[in-house]
Amino acid sequence: MILVAVSIVTLTGEDGILGKATKAVEEYDEATMKEEASLLISEWLSDYYTDGTEIEGRSKTTASGAYIKYENGYVIYEKDGKTYEMEVNENGNIGDIMDVPEDKSSQEYQARHPENHIPVGFHHTIGSVSEGYVIADDEKNEFVWIPVDGTKIKYEKRLGKVNFSLKDMDGYEELSSIEEGIKGDMLGSFEDKGGELASELASEEIISTLKEKGIINNAGGFWVGRYEAGINTTQSREKSVIGTDDETGGNEEKLTRFNEYWKQHKKDVVVKLGVEPVRMISPSTALEVANSWKSSEDKDEKHVAFQSGLITGVQWDVMCEFVDWDLCNSVNPTWGNSWNILGQDGYTGFHSGKPGSSWITTPGVLQKPANEGRSGTNGTLNCTYWVFPTGKFVNSNGEGTEKKHIFDIKGNVSEVTTEVPMQNESFRVRRGSGAAEDASIENVNIRVGNTAEDCLATMGFRIVLYVK
Repeated sequence: MILVAVSIVTLTGEDGILGKATKAVEEYDEATMKEEASLLISEWLSDYYTDGTEIEGRSKTTASGAYIKYENGYVIYEKDGKTYEMEVNENGNIGDIMDVPEDKSSQEYQARHPENHIPVGFHHTIGSVSEGYVIADDEKNEFVWIPVDGTKIKYEKRLGKVNFSLKDMDGYEELSSIEEGIKGDMLGSFEDKGGELASELASEEIISTLKEKGIINNAGGFWVGRYEAGINTTQSREKSVIGTDDETGGNEEKLTRFNEYWKQHKKDVVVKLGVEPVRMISPSTALEVANSWKSSEDKDEKHVAFQSGLITGVQWDVMCEFVDWDLCNSVNPTWGNSWNILGQDGYTGFHSGKPGSSWITTPGVLQKPANEGRSGTNGTLNCTYWVFPTGKFVNSNGEGTEKKHIFDIKGNVSEVTTEVPMQNESFRVRRGSGAAEDASIENVNIRVGNTAEDCLATMGFRIVLYVK
């Protein structure tokens, strides 16, 4: 009996002979599927470059009896009554094989099909879901799809390893949970509360529940600004568009002036490459500007209604999960623009060359210095606080800030969110570090709760789009 039992175990189970044989067959089938798909994609791409035949919608039945079709960035593979799909990136490479459910309204399926959730006025430009699916409008504002499938990536807050001033006014804090340091979120008012999405999101008070969660899970994701919110800059200025933070007048007077400027110019805000990041803006005004940036109740066969908003704490966490949680949670990375990370030789474009908010170009060839001292005359003269145009910073090793087609989430300007820390409900939480911060201490996932109603030359914000 013992020998019989041993024989059965040897034959069955995942590590048994039959289990291994089944696994080998499955691996062979998957390899065959990918090979057939790759050959067809190569053939169709060759036709496109030779005679302009579009690849979209092309299909063919292979020698093995499989029906293959290219559709919206995916290879659809049908055989023996089953349907699969494989993502195709911009270089024509085939991704993982995924089952296509009969119910295509599932969150997992919607998450990997952003083409079903493109906002009115936008179109796909580059990228795949796994590598960062980018859309743009006619004004070249760009956003990247953050898939939230409910399994691999869930819509929930996640605690990073670096947290400052969430419970108390100053200093690093060890937290056992998010709830220990975060009171909730302030989603605020939206310009058009008549819109369905705006109505569902609107909140005039701090809420501990994730009011936006249902919208995002229903869509299987959301769109995040590819760049920090910015403003077009066409000429050098000894002052920024709103003046410098060292002009005459008290803090309250300057705060009023800065905020009034941004309220009057909120329609000038863009999400583009190579523009001046919006800075010298209070958290409450950033919320107002982001919420009223763009929206549409219209929709058609290929586009959906949408509503803009200020990035929330959980959206930042989910974005980091999509990019690479471990990378975002590690300190001392060299790819972001912090004060002690050296810039590439020869940069002479726009930048903010001192702790104030002047926006200038520098004559001659100048490299962004680092490790020259962080305070007083030394820090100012050596430009250690440089803020760069959106998406433009490249370090001395030639590495930029783009991750999954998203720029500047590490450094340049830190970014305020809707999160409210426990220490003071008038404060907000910033993420992502900034040009004036220390790369050996701060990371992408950092939470800092001391950004009250104040304007900082190295703090801005990032816009998101909610969709159906």
